[in-house]
Amino acid sequence: MDENGIPLPFVHIFLSISKTSTVTNNDGAFSLNFTGNEDILSASFVGYETQSIKINSNTGLLRIQLKPSSTELNEVIISSLSAAGLLTSAIEKIPDNYPLEPFLIKAYYRAKISEADTLHYMEETAFDIVKSYRSSFSDEYFLVRNRNFRFSEARLRLLGIGNIDVVKVAHKFFDAGFFRNHTIRYLPNSTFDNRPVHVLEVLRKNGGNIRGKIYIDEEDLAFVRFEFDYLKTISTLINQYKKIENKYYLMSGNATRLHKRFNRVLPVDANFLTTDIIPSFSSDDIEGTPVGVRDILEVYATQEQDTLFWQQHSAILPDSTILAALEKHDATQRDSAVVKSSLQYQAHIKRLYTPNLSLIASTDLANDFSAFNYTSSSVNRYLLYLLSNNTRGITQALSASLYAFLTFPIQEVTSEWLLLNKNGIQAKMNPLLLNSYNNTYLYNLNNGILSDFKNDNYLDFMRLHTVRNDRNYVNSFLLEEEIAKIDLSNRNNQYSFRMLYWVELFLGRAMNIYNPFKKDMKQFDKSEEKQPLIIDRNRSWVKYLFNPEMGYQRHIRQPDLTSEEEKYLKRSSYWSWLNLVSPQMFLISKFPLGEKNSFTFSVNYLRVPFGEMFGQNIWLMHNHSQLHGIFIKQFRNYNKTTFGIGYKLYDVALFRNMYVTSSVDFWQQPADFDFKTTSSFNGFCVSQIFGYQFLPHQFSGQNRLSLFLGYDYKSKGYMPESFFMEENFNVRAGFKWHF
Repeated sequence: MDENGIPLPFVHIFLSISKTSTVTNNDGAFSLNFTGNEDILSASFVGYETQSIKINSNTGLLRIQLKPSSTELNEVIISSLSAAGLLTSAIEKIPDNYPLEPFLIKAYYRAKISEADTLHYMEETAFDIVKSYRSSFSDEYFLVRNRNFRFSEARLRLLGIGNIDVVKVAHKFFDAGFFRNHTIRYLPNSTFDNRPVHVLEVLRKNGGNIRGKIYIDEEDLAFVRFEFDYLKTISTLINQYKKIENKYYLMSGNATRLHKRFNRVLPVDANFLTTDIIPSFSSDDIEGTPVGVRDILEVYATQEQDTLFWQQHSAILPDSTILAALEKHDATQRDSAVVKSSLQYQAHIKRLYTPNLSLIASTDLANDFSAFNYTSSSVNRYLLYLLSNNTRGITQALSASLYAFLTFPIQEVTSEWLLLNKNGIQAKMNPLLLNSYNNTYLYNLNNGILSDFKNDNYLDFMRLHTVRNDRNYVNSFLLEEEIAKIDLSNRNNQYSFRMLYWVELFLGRAMNIYNPFKKDMKQFDKSEEKQPLIIDRNRSWVKYLFNPEMGYQRHIRQPDLTSEEEKYLKRSSYWSWLNLVSPQMFLISKFPLGEKNSFTFSVNYLRVPFGEMFGQNIWLMHNHSQLHGIFIKQFRNYNKTTFGIGYKLYDVALFRNMYVTSSVDFWQQPADFDFKTTSSFNGFCVSQIFGYQFLPHQFSGQNRLSLFLGYDYKSKGYMPESFFMEENFNVRAGFKWHF
């Protein structure tokens, strides 16, 4: 209580010997578990004298009345530094005042969403956090336990941890723009922990966004407290630091933000508390699952089975508002998460994407279409992650979409460029100039060169018409493989999917849909070599299917097609809409098959050098962890249908840190890849890739580097993943680095 007996919230309570702490709630109450050995409890609040009380196993209820510090009466400030100069000096002293070597803290976090007097949602979390005030060090968060309560039907949720450590980001926070847009001035001195502190007032000017107070220890020039109001985002932030031995640590924080939503104001309130500090620790001292500061913590809820844990864990006592809500809440509704087995829980929290870069090379790298698509897909994921991680809100979604729209056509054209290089033909790439069909193109080859290409290698010439479709199929397949491995009901995975996967998956599938009713495309008013190699690949494709002996013609128009060719192309267009049949693209999670199994699928249609390919890809998740792929294909030419089937077993553990993914495909395809043949031949492809993981992260223990080595053998036959229609053997090697 204060000197008038009024309860004081956010008073810092600290046990000097066991170094555990808490803060008082809105009612001024606190509860603290300790070993029972004699200890010294201190109660500290800015502007009040710190009170110290000896406690032991017999200590029960305490009533602590704080007295204002006499230093609070000082009204005259005498300093050789300006207020801005003092702030700058305190920033420069951070390496001396705050620990640079990593240390471990135990932390408690509570957040709630309310409206007027109604509490909609509350969650509380226990963390282990590895921190350092070295600017280059990235703090590591480990979630030990989380539970949450929904007090209303409003489907509201919290994203991330609602507190920041201002000292940790001081060099970025107090930049030139901050000093330019804010006025800083002295206020009368105060105290904290019976030590005098300078008080600075921050006022906005020009484009400034912040107002509030900064408390700086007079002797050490260390930050001890921040009280900020962010005017543009209608939010507040309080950080409280304490000197323990010879260093300062963040002990508690409070963040509040008002969200305006459909003419409603929803306050979101978050409290952060350091309950224990372990300066010297080992990786064995760390508990919990690695999480990101922007994760939806509700995903990790373990709920009512944690009752004993929460009773014993040092935390902020719930205030009367929370207690009243809990009393009214039906106990059967508190368990908002389905209780999962250990294996099911681990599968549930498995992440769709962790920041990584994976590159694969092969013995025939220039012609290895599969390695090219794998590597480009990994680069796309990582660059999209960097974009989304450095933007927020609508800007985040727009930047991800813009990146995909810009890079997608470049990769399409690159696949054509690689195919021509395989045949010794050097074309120029113009990935940014769009023709009237809104497609980028290759150029600088005259009709004579292309006519020779058609006569010398008809199948690769036909592949040039369809290789963009193949790239879209392969890229979508790689994305869907990644998505099939995880649980999309995990909202963190939904978030990653929307930011990193959806646009490219949608483009990959939608670009394989052909509209035959568009107008004839016009040639550019340029020389022969400056024209696209093929104008309207689809009409050209069907023309050469029916007339393989026809001389090369760069520009095929609608009147050039026979009625049979036009009918076939329209039919192909209708079938191409199958490419939108992908539940994953519409954020539909796996379909259950009993308690332990589930499956997902996609349907595909491709125009290929000898006709068409229909594909049904099925992924089966067994026992929540082991993924199997079953791939059924139909290859159709003019009047004959042949079949293929493939099987893939993903990430089988051979021994510690060693994994293998194996696949085998068998097929029957039209003989000599002839459109009108009635005979067929058999072929197969077998591949394996071994991965070894090592270099564990010093705190999480997760391996940061994976090395890959594998092979791929294909007999004669067509596969979208391979440029080669003939027999081919490749050895592949690569790596994956987790950042």
